[in-house]
Amino acid sequence: MNLLVAKTFLVTAATIFLSSEAAAQMLPRQDLKQYVAKEESVPVRILPKDMFCKRLQSSFVEYASTTGYNKLQTAMLASTASQMVVQEFRSGRASDYMDAAALAHYAQQPDLAPKNSFLQMAAFVGNAMGLSPKVSLALSTGELRFITYAQADTDIVVIAQNAAPLTAERAAKIVEIARSLNVRISAIWVGTESMEAADVEKTRLLGWIVGMTGGFLTNLGGNETACGTLM
Repeated sequence: MNLLVAKTFLVTAATIFLSSEAAAQMLPRQDLKQYVAKEESVPVRILPKDMFCKRLQSSFVEYASTTGYNKLQTAMLASTASQMVVQEFRSGRASDYMDAAALAHYAQQPDLAPKNSFLQMAAFVGNAMGLSPKVSLALSTGELRFITYAQADTDIVVIAQNAAPLTAERAAKIVEIARSLNVRISAIWVGTESMEAADVEKTRLLGWIVGMTGGFLTNLGGNETACGTLM
Protein backbone atom coordinates (compact mmCIF):
# COMPACT_ATOMS: atom_id res chain seq x y z
CA MET A 1 0.00 0.00 0.00
CA ASN A 2 1.61 3.29 -1.01
CA LEU A 3 1.30 6.46 1.06
CA LEU A 4 -1.66 7.71 -0.94
CA VAL A 5 -3.57 4.47 -0.51
CA ALA A 6 -2.69 4.37 3.19
CA LYS A 7 -4.14 7.84 3.63
CA THR A 8 -7.21 6.82 1.64
CA PHE A 9 -7.75 3.90 4.00
CA LEU A 10 -7.57 6.10 7.07
CA VAL A 11 -9.91 8.66 5.57
CA THR A 12 -12.33 5.91 4.61
CA ALA A 13 -12.22 4.28 8.02
CA ALA A 14 -11.72 7.20 10.34
CA THR A 15 -12.93 10.60 9.17
CA ILE A 16 -16.21 10.18 7.34
CA PHE A 17 -18.17 9.50 10.52
CA LEU A 18 -21.41 10.73 12.04
CA SER A 19 -20.69 13.66 14.33
CA SER A 20 -23.41 12.80 16.79
CA GLU A 21 -22.35 10.78 19.83
CA ALA A 22 -25.54 8.80 19.40
CA ALA A 23 -24.06 7.27 16.25
CA ALA A 24 -21.59 5.38 18.40
CA GLN A 25 -24.29 3.73 20.47
CA MET A 26 -25.17 0.11 19.82
CA LEU A 27 -28.02 -0.43 17.43
CA PRO A 28 -30.72 -3.07 17.78
CA ARG A 29 -29.55 -6.28 16.13
CA GLN A 30 -32.31 -6.23 13.51
CA ASP A 31 -31.06 -2.86 12.30
CA LEU A 32 -27.44 -3.87 11.81
CA LYS A 33 -27.70 -5.06 8.24
CA GLN A 34 -29.71 -2.00 7.21
CA TYR A 35 -27.18 0.22 8.96
CA VAL A 36 -24.33 -1.25 6.91
CA ALA A 37 -26.36 -1.16 3.71
CA LYS A 38 -26.96 2.58 4.15
CA GLU A 39 -23.19 3.04 4.39
CA GLU A 40 -23.54 4.70 7.77
CA SER A 41 -20.33 5.13 9.76
CA VAL A 42 -19.36 5.09 13.40
CA PRO A 43 -16.38 6.63 15.18
CA VAL A 44 -13.26 4.50 15.13
CA ARG A 45 -10.55 4.97 17.71
CA ILE A 46 -7.28 5.35 15.81
CA LEU A 47 -4.07 4.27 17.52
CA PRO A 48 -1.13 6.15 15.93
CA LYS A 49 1.63 3.97 14.52
CA ASP A 50 4.29 5.67 16.68
CA MET A 51 2.37 4.89 19.85
CA PHE A 52 1.85 1.28 18.81
CA CYS A 53 5.56 0.86 18.05
CA LYS A 54 6.62 2.48 21.32
CA ARG A 55 4.38 0.20 23.35
CA LEU A 56 5.47 -2.88 21.40
CA GLN A 57 9.13 -2.04 21.94
CA SER A 58 8.47 -1.46 25.65
CA SER A 59 7.03 -4.94 25.94
CA PHE A 60 10.12 -6.45 24.35
CA VAL A 61 12.36 -4.28 26.57
CA GLU A 62 10.60 -5.74 29.62
CA TYR A 63 11.00 -9.27 28.26
CA ALA A 64 14.69 -8.79 27.47
CA SER A 65 15.57 -7.14 30.78
CA THR A 66 13.85 -9.87 32.80
CA THR A 67 15.52 -12.56 30.70
CA GLY A 68 18.99 -11.34 31.61
CA TYR A 69 20.09 -9.14 28.71
CA ASN A 70 22.17 -6.05 29.44
CA LYS A 71 21.02 -2.58 28.39
CA LEU A 72 22.68 -2.61 24.97
CA GLN A 73 21.47 -6.13 24.19
CA THR A 74 17.99 -5.21 25.40
CA ALA A 75 17.84 -2.19 23.09
CA MET A 76 19.01 -4.24 20.10
CA LEU A 77 16.60 -7.08 20.85
CA ALA A 78 13.60 -4.79 21.37
CA SER A 79 14.22 -2.85 18.17
CA THR A 80 14.81 -5.96 16.09
CA ALA A 81 11.87 -7.87 17.57
CA SER A 82 9.43 -5.02 16.92
CA GLN A 83 10.55 -4.66 13.31
CA MET A 84 10.43 -8.44 12.89
CA VAL A 85 6.84 -8.59 14.11
CA VAL A 86 5.70 -6.01 11.55
CA GLN A 87 7.61 -7.76 8.75
CA GLU A 88 6.02 -11.08 9.63
CA PHE A 89 2.57 -9.50 9.70
CA ARG A 90 3.09 -7.84 6.32
CA SER A 91 4.41 -11.03 4.73
CA GLY A 92 1.35 -12.99 5.80
CA ARG A 93 3.39 -15.12 8.21
CA ALA A 94 1.71 -13.81 11.36
CA SER A 95 1.62 -16.45 14.09
CA ASP A 96 0.49 -16.80 17.68
CA TYR A 97 3.99 -17.48 18.99
CA MET A 98 7.57 -16.32 18.36
CA ASP A 99 10.54 -18.63 18.91
CA ALA A 100 12.80 -16.93 21.50
CA ALA A 101 15.93 -18.59 20.13
CA ALA A 102 15.11 -17.53 16.57
CA LEU A 103 14.52 -13.97 17.75
CA ALA A 104 17.88 -13.85 19.51
CA HIS A 105 19.63 -15.22 16.42
CA TYR A 106 17.87 -12.70 14.15
CA ALA A 107 18.90 -9.85 16.48
CA GLN A 108 22.46 -11.22 16.60
CA GLN A 109 22.26 -11.53 20.36
CA PRO A 110 22.96 -14.48 22.69
CA ASP A 111 20.06 -16.78 23.45
CA LEU A 112 19.44 -16.28 27.17
CA ALA A 113 15.89 -17.63 27.28
CA PRO A 114 15.18 -21.11 28.63
CA LYS A 115 15.42 -23.84 26.00
CA ASN A 116 12.39 -24.21 23.72
CA SER A 117 10.89 -20.90 24.86
CA PHE A 118 8.19 -19.19 22.83
CA LEU A 119 6.80 -15.70 23.22
CA GLN A 120 3.02 -15.35 23.12
CA MET A 121 2.42 -12.71 20.45
CA ALA A 122 -1.12 -11.91 21.61
CA ALA A 123 0.24 -10.54 24.88
CA PHE A 124 2.79 -8.29 23.14
CA VAL A 125 0.34 -7.06 20.51
CA GLY A 126 -2.45 -6.59 23.03
CA ASN A 127 -0.20 -4.45 25.21
CA ALA A 128 0.84 -2.39 22.17
CA MET A 129 -2.82 -1.80 21.35
CA GLY A 130 -3.63 -0.81 24.94
CA LEU A 131 -6.06 -3.69 25.47
CA SER A 132 -6.99 -5.95 28.36
CA PRO A 133 -4.80 -8.99 29.19
CA LYS A 134 -7.42 -11.24 27.62
CA VAL A 135 -6.37 -10.95 23.98
CA SER A 136 -6.36 -13.34 21.05
CA LEU A 137 -5.10 -12.83 17.51
CA ALA A 138 -7.07 -13.37 14.32
CA LEU A 139 -4.52 -13.80 11.56
CA SER A 140 -6.96 -12.76 8.84
CA THR A 141 -10.39 -11.13 8.59
CA GLY A 142 -11.79 -14.53 7.64
CA GLU A 143 -11.19 -15.78 11.18
CA LEU A 144 -13.72 -13.28 12.51
CA ARG A 145 -16.43 -15.66 11.32
CA PHE A 146 -15.49 -18.09 14.06
CA ILE A 147 -15.91 -16.13 17.30
CA THR A 148 -16.85 -18.58 20.08
CA TYR A 149 -18.34 -18.43 23.56
CA ALA A 150 -14.86 -19.14 24.95
CA GLN A 151 -13.85 -15.66 23.74
CA ALA A 152 -16.56 -13.83 25.69
CA ASP A 153 -15.39 -10.68 27.50
CA THR A 154 -12.10 -10.58 25.57
CA ASP A 155 -10.36 -8.55 22.90
CA ILE A 156 -9.61 -9.85 19.41
CA VAL A 157 -6.93 -8.22 17.28
CA VAL A 158 -7.18 -9.04 13.58
CA ILE A 159 -4.04 -8.75 11.45
CA ALA A 160 -5.37 -7.58 8.10
CA GLN A 161 -3.46 -7.56 4.81
CA ASN A 162 -6.81 -7.18 3.13
CA ALA A 163 -10.48 -7.53 3.97
CA ALA A 164 -11.39 -9.83 1.08
CA PRO A 165 -13.86 -12.14 2.91
CA LEU A 166 -16.02 -9.28 4.21
CA THR A 167 -19.47 -8.43 2.89
CA ALA A 168 -22.07 -6.15 4.45
CA GLU A 169 -24.09 -9.14 5.61
CA ARG A 170 -21.07 -10.90 7.07
CA ALA A 171 -19.85 -7.72 8.80
CA ALA A 172 -23.27 -7.29 10.41
CA LYS A 173 -23.22 -10.88 11.66
CA ILE A 174 -19.71 -10.49 13.10
CA VAL A 175 -20.78 -7.38 15.01
CA GLU A 176 -23.95 -9.08 16.26
CA ILE A 177 -22.02 -12.05 17.66
CA ALA A 178 -19.19 -9.92 19.07
CA ARG A 179 -21.57 -7.62 20.90
CA SER A 180 -23.59 -10.48 22.31
CA LEU A 181 -20.38 -11.90 23.82
CA ASN A 182 -18.91 -8.54 24.86
CA VAL A 183 -15.99 -8.99 22.48
CA ARG A 184 -14.07 -5.96 21.22
CA ILE A 185 -12.47 -6.27 17.80
CA SER A 186 -9.39 -4.22 16.96
CA ALA A 187 -7.42 -4.26 13.71
CA ILE A 188 -3.84 -3.83 12.61
CA TRP A 189 -3.74 -2.93 8.92
CA VAL A 190 -0.58 -4.24 7.22
CA GLY A 191 -1.60 -4.16 3.55
CA THR A 192 1.16 -3.11 1.15
CA GLU A 193 -0.54 -3.30 -2.24
CA SER A 194 -2.73 -0.82 -4.06
CA MET A 195 -6.43 -1.46 -3.65
CA GLU A 196 -9.22 -1.53 -6.19
CA ALA A 197 -12.51 0.23 -5.40
CA ALA A 198 -14.08 -3.02 -4.17
CA ASP A 199 -11.16 -3.56 -1.77
CA VAL A 200 -11.54 -0.06 -0.35
CA GLU A 201 -15.20 -0.83 0.35
CA LYS A 202 -14.22 -3.99 2.21
CA THR A 203 -11.69 -2.14 4.33
CA ARG A 204 -14.47 0.32 5.18
CA LEU A 205 -16.43 -2.65 6.49
CA LEU A 206 -13.47 -3.68 8.65
CA GLY A 207 -13.32 -0.16 10.11
CA TRP A 208 -17.06 -0.34 10.74
CA ILE A 209 -16.65 -3.61 12.67
CA VAL A 210 -13.90 -2.07 14.80
CA GLY A 211 -16.00 1.02 15.53
CA MET A 212 -19.16 -0.92 16.35
CA THR A 213 -17.38 -3.20 18.82
CA GLY A 214 -15.31 -0.49 20.52
CA GLY A 215 -11.88 -1.56 19.33
CA PHE A 216 -8.84 0.30 18.03
CA LEU A 217 -7.40 0.61 14.53
CA THR A 218 -3.72 1.11 13.76
CA ASN A 219 -2.24 1.46 10.29
CA LEU A 220 1.12 -0.26 9.72
CA GLY A 221 0.57 -0.50 5.97
CA GLY A 222 3.02 0.64 3.33
CA ASN A 223 6.49 -0.38 2.32
CA GLU A 224 8.53 1.74 4.70
CA THR A 225 10.20 0.18 7.73
CA ALA A 226 7.93 0.27 10.78
CA CYS A 227 8.90 -0.03 14.45
CA GLY A 228 12.58 -0.51 13.60
CA THR A 229 14.00 2.44 15.57
CA LEU A 230 13.90 2.25 19.34
CA MET A 231 11.60 5.03 20.54
